[in-house]
Amino acid sequence: MIWEVIAAIGLGVFFIPVDLGLSYYPFTARHPLVGPLLGAALYKLVSVAWTGTIVLSMGAGREFIRSLRTKGTLIIFVGAVVGGSVGTSGIFVGSAYVGAAMTSSIVALSPLFSIAGAHILFGEKITRRMMLAACVVVVGAIAVYSAQLPSTGSFDSMTLLGLLAATLGALGWGLEGPIATYALDVLDTTVASFIRYLVDAVCGWSIVIFVLGASDLVAPSLTSKGLPFIFLAGLTASTAFIAWFRGMPMIGVGRGTAILNTYPLFTVLLLILSGETVSVSLIIGCILMVIGLFVLASEPKEWLQVLRSRKR
Repeated sequence: MIWEVIAAIGLGVFFIPVDLGLSYYPFTARHPLVGPLLGAALYKLVSVAWTGTIVLSMGAGREFIRSLRTKGTLIIFVGAVVGGSVGTSGIFVGSAYVGAAMTSSIVALSPLFSIAGAHILFGEKITRRMMLAACVVVVGAIAVYSAQLPSTGSFDSMTLLGLLAATLGALGWGLEGPIATYALDVLDTTVASFIRYLVDAVCGWSIVIFVLGASDLVAPSLTSKGLPFIFLAGLTASTAFIAWFRGMPMIGVGRGTAILNTYPLFTVLLLILSGETVSVSLIIGCILMVIGLFVLASEPKEWLQVLRSRKR
């Protein structure tokens, strides 16, 4: 479970620099999708560099070459498209138009998609206790930012775009869990993370340059004041994904993703440390998330053994 907690901390940090970075030019430029997707592409490039450095430092270059010839790489490719090109891109667009707080609360719904995907893809049994715990975590995450929900009067086209994009983010990240876990039986977790970000970066930059035609904004983005924040987002999120991939085969997709989605708790702690005012709903949400985490952590060991035997 420790790997998923590390992943939750990394993801909790991730949303803050994303929100800050997207407030600078050229991430505010032109077409509603150009700026956020350019930021997402840079984030993916940083993540490739970071995970690639870790792979090289581990001396896992041969493992990377071997992995390219396995079925697992194809599965990771699918996961990268679903979780990265759809999920992460949706999160960046959502953060740009409804803010990191609202986006993170919507993305906290991803365990529901993950649980459904795990059941459909390889018959992972989901207990009522696990479903209840996942729901508690989700309710807690929503309560954390309930005071910051947009009013009905602010539901313009950009707000609607942000909400839809954040929902796609939840769907993408939720479905990536069971897809990636299926591949991690034959791939090293760090190598799998590198492949995931490599595929994701190629897709992201292809969209920015060839689909959106925003190649003229690439150079300004490299000198933008928002770049350090995007860089920090890449480091924290890629580290979180490595930890997430490492932990899921040990404790199962549903539990792993639900624990990961306690990340608003760590976002809240950072906001408190930065002097933000803490509301009652925020405190209640944190308590609910901690309760959900402990319920998930107390799942019987016998159940875990059954889950692993089903997955393999």
